[in-house]
Amino acid sequence: MLKRKAEAAATGLLLSELVVWTGTFFLAHALRRLEAFNTYGALPDVVKYLPLLAVALVAWAAFAWSTGQLSDRQRTQAAGRQAGQVVAGVVIATGAMVAAVFTLQLESNSRLMIALHGGLALALLLVNRAVVRWNQRRSHRLGRDVRAVAIVGDGPVAHRIAETLRERQEWGLHFAGFVSMGTNPGGAEGPVLGCLDDLARIVDNNVIDEVIFAVENANLERIEPALAACAEAGVNTRIVLDFFPYTFSKLEFEEFGGFPMLVFHTTSNEELALLAKRAFDLVLSSAAIVFGAPLFLVVALGVRLSTPGPVLFVQRRTGLNGREFDMYKFRSMVAGAEFHDLLLTSKSDVAGPAFKLRDDPRVTPFGRFLRKSSLDELPQFFNVWFGDMSVVGPRPPIPSEVVRYERWQRRRLSVKPGLTCLWQVRGRSDLDFDTWMKLDLEYIDNWSLWLDLKLVVLTIPAVLLARGAR
Repeated sequence: MLKRKAEAAATGLLLSELVVWTGTFFLAHALRRLEAFNTYGALPDVVKYLPLLAVALVAWAAFAWSTGQLSDRQRTQAAGRQAGQVVAGVVIATGAMVAAVFTLQLESNSRLMIALHGGLALALLLVNRAVVRWNQRRSHRLGRDVRAVAIVGDGPVAHRIAETLRERQEWGLHFAGFVSMGTNPGGAEGPVLGCLDDLARIVDNNVIDEVIFAVENANLERIEPALAACAEAGVNTRIVLDFFPYTFSKLEFEEFGGFPMLVFHTTSNEELALLAKRAFDLVLSSAAIVFGAPLFLVVALGVRLSTPGPVLFVQRRTGLNGREFDMYKFRSMVAGAEFHDLLLTSKSDVAGPAFKLRDDPRVTPFGRFLRKSSLDELPQFFNVWFGDMSVVGPRPPIPSEVVRYERWQRRRLSVKPGLTCLWQVRGRSDLDFDTWMKLDLEYIDNWSLWLDLKLVVLTIPAVLLARGAR
């Protein structure tokens, strides 16, 4: 109920913001045609600018979706974070309009009008968000659109949920009181409506819209009659699954061949977002291969002329959930260097399964330049195009490293490996192995399309400045 209600509210918010974008577009066009701006030249009719409006609307909707503003997460976000998202979204949508002017080769374009549109949209979007939040809180304070919730349980989990309901009034849920599991309901931090055996009477004699069962695993059998009593009275119920230890998993209920199941997802299960990530990989890798072809040829020629041996270095790597694949790099070492690994393993600069050596004697002079500039990684865009890798994701390890992983480190294999990730923008080879692993898990736990976009942008200066490159 809460999730669907929040998503409906978020969708309504998006529609109102699309109206703001449309209204400010026509307002910006009208302002630009005023006599005060005629020094910049006469402005064509607004119809010729409608493609720019369409670009702005699509860009804003895509940004809102990718940043979670169309999910139940939007309800719990702080005002400052929402304002930051509005600013970022306006910058992206305005930038998309500017890019569309050149990409679509529109004859009618006005940078001043686009700037006016962006400024007006930003101001009114911020006002719109503030008004929505104020109206939401005001309605809840007046008791409108509020659902009364009773909590069954005596333990710390029950009390934390009650405290959360008190703090999050914007959720529209009012804490009605506790229902004790014992015969002595005293000691609770809040009103006590009675004991578990009295739950049928409690829901009959009080305004209760929903009951949350926050009980220990040992008491689950005791609540079955209480669940039936709530169902008979038409009162919704929830059961807190605090007894499951998978804290980093995302829980979902689904039906599988007629069998109800609880599903624990350790990675994102948003199919549309994952499809968009794959589309992003295809677009970026295709662009890199096509437009970077001259650079590929120059680097390949440099490898061929600087040292005997093949241009490409092909190595088996471990990808999604243990799948092995051939990863491509421009060769930066002498031919046959991989057969000398065992002799150098004891000299590795990092503790743990990974092997890194600052002054590796196998690296050629030209190869040292390739590594410092990250040009040796360019052929991996083919791995991205083939689908073995993604643009953003944990770096693919070699199989001999994976067998030495600790149990918690294997979770980094639960997503496709990538060209760049958090480690790339936070130190690269300067990081110790455990920090590297923890950053990969942080990326997995917080993944979003917006995070991928930010990491791609932040990788550019990291590569250009060669921070942590070896």
